[in-house]
Amino acid sequence: MARKARVKNEYGTFYIQQRSHEQQVLFKDNTDRQYLLDLLEKAKQQFQFDVLAYCMRSDTAYHLIITLKGTDLSKLMKSLNISYAMYRGACGQLYKDRYKSQLLENEAQLKEQLEKLKNSGETSDEWHEFCQVSSDNSPCEGCIKTIIDAEKWLEESCKVADLTTSSLFKDKTRRNTMILELRKKSTLSLKEIGLLFGGISESSVCKIIKDCH
Repeated sequence: MARKARVKNEYGTFYIQQRSHEQQVLFKDNTDRQYLLDLLEKAKQQFQFDVLAYCMRSDTAYHLIITLKGTDLSKLMKSLNISYAMYRGACGQLYKDRYKSQLLENEAQLKEQLEKLKNSGETSDEWHEFCQVSSDNSPCEGCIKTIIDAEKWLEESCKVADLTTSSLFKDKTRRNTMILELRKKSTLSLKEIGLLFGGISESSVCKIIKDCH
């Protein structure tokens, strides 16, 4: 059976699961966990993303919730996993296939996944420095979170530029720039952004964002 194609979104928020191959020990001790955290911190500088949560409680898996800020998730995860495998001096396959990723398309999905991760421990004693949920659960600071707020933002942006929404929609270069700007500062889905800008399809919005970046 062919593998299901990954959902790509260079400004999306993703839940990541990475498991070891055949229950190999991924973390021998907390020194190993700290090393992966250090790699994660270095990767943030290289690839531009925010970490909303991580969990390395298990010896055979780790979990992340991250928000991309214009980077390629596959390249990020490849770099992270290869660097950690080199540190471990792994002979053979360390990871179980490829990592699993789930795009969290709205704030409700994000909050649900954060709660699941936070409540995954059997006792409070298991909640320690290697399993943390950020106190700021928003994927971006000062985000536009509703379509109503987005409509107000669009109206104000058009007013500043001395444009009407209809003239903006006709000027595709300026429209596309504003679509990218809204994607960066909102938690709206691609579908919601498309509707806001005159009924553009999700696939077209995705292509616009990718081409403008």
